[in-house]
Parts: sequence; C-alpha cells; structure tokens
Amino acid sequence: MKKTLYALIGLICVSITLSILVASLYFSFQDSQHRFSLLLQENNRLNIELNDWIMKCHFAEDDLALLRFQHNDYVANHKHTNGEYEDAKFSFYYVNKPDVQKFGVDQLASELNGLKFEEEYQENIFDCSEMSANLEWWLENNGWHAEIIVGECPFGSGEHAWLLVETSSGKYMPVESTTIEVVRWSFPYFDNYFKYDHCFETIQDALAYSETEFDWWNS
Repeated sequence: MKKTLYALIGLICVSITLSILVASLYFSFQDSQHRFSLLLQENNRLNIELNDWIMKCHFAEDDLALLRFQHNDYVANHKHTNGEYEDAKFSFYYVNKPDVQKFGVDQLASELNGLKFEEEYQENIFDCSEMSANLEWWLENNGWHAEIIVGECPFGSGEHAWLLVETSSGKYMPVESTTIEVVRWSFPYFDNYFKYDHCFETIQDALAYSETEFDWWNS
C-alpha cells in the first residue's frame, strides 16, 4: 500500500514538473514569437528606409549629372568679364581673415611692435603706397579692419599713403606704414591723418585707382 502511495506521489510530482516545463516552453515560445515579430517589423522599417535612400541617390545622381552638364556648358561658352577675372585673381588675398575682428589701440600697437617689411624703403618701387597695401593685407589677415588712405602728406608736402585702422566700433586710428606704428593723439599732425583724398576698402579698390602704386608683391 505504501509503495503504491509513493509511486502515485512520484507520478504526481513528475506530472507537475512536466507541466511546469511545458508552460515554461510555451511562454518561451510566445516570447520568441513576439521578438521575431518585432525583428520583422524592424526589418521592414529598415527596408523602407533603404529603398528611400536608394531613391534619393538616384535623384542625386540625376542632379549631379545635370550640374556637370551645366558646368561643362558654362566653361565652354561663358565669356568672363574683367570683373570676374579680377575677383578670381584676388580670391586668395584675404583667405586667412579671421571671423572675429580685433579692437584696441594698445593691442594694435603691441601687434605692430617689432614688425618689419621684407623689403627696404625704395621710392617709386617700395614706398608708402606699397607699404600701406602690404600692411593692410597683413592686418586684415590678422583680424583687423584697415583702410588704405591716400592724400596730402600729414606732416609735410606731396602725396602720401597710410592706413586708418578700426580700433573700436566706428572709430579709427592712423597707422604710419613707413614706420609701422600707430600715430598717437599727442602727435603734432594727428588731425591731418583724417584729411585725405581717397579711401580704399580693399586692394582691388586701390588697384583700380592705380595699378602700379599698390602692387607690393611685384616690388
């Protein structure tokens, strides 16, 4: 009787264990099905995106082909104006110009301190005009806004060239290019530096006034 009871209990335990195992397998199968369904959805989404990108690439290839055709046609048939040639010729000139403009009289004087030209002063070869253009190029590419000025010599007679450099918003200080120094307020002829005949914002403007006076790179 006891043996029969023990056998019955064993069968019940086995049955419960199998039931738990089957239930576990069932839930695992359900979870796997759910994960597989999610993977299928993700796969479908990625396929839609891939097809979309493929379509965009086809459109981009068509656009590129059109641009190439337009470029080749432009190169073959376009007649360049003198202005376009001039712009291209000086496209490199201010290429290193920083985005942030510098200000300050003392800061300007400090940056000019010790600066020297590679060439010595030579009248009609590398004089005040070439020096002003050269220094304007250096200042512009080092964060300063400078203008080339031409007029009666502030401290003597005859035509002279110098710079006006913006040291605060809308305010300028003269810079004597031949000595590479800021003209301070205490200088006897300070006010004369603001009396001039011509003001050139860029090297192109200066060359339009005189092709040979400001071409410092040919000196």
